[in-house]
Amino acid sequence: MSDVYEKLKSEALAELERYNSSPVVEEALSLNLPNSSEETDYALWSDGCDRFADDNFDVLRKWVH
Repeated sequence: MSDVYEKLKSEALAELERYNSSPVVEEALSLNLPNSSEETDYALWSDGCDRFADDNFDVLRKWVH
């Protein structure tokens, strides 16, 4: 059984190395997002998350199960 896990680990590490050395992934990660000098309104952000969860409860429940 440990051979199976060793093979899976080896494959996962090889896949991770492909991602780490991919110029496409590197370019996607190097995107700069605009930075406004305004502080984030976390209370408003949290309220928006709550509304999203309420509006999409059935879909989220299916994803969790």
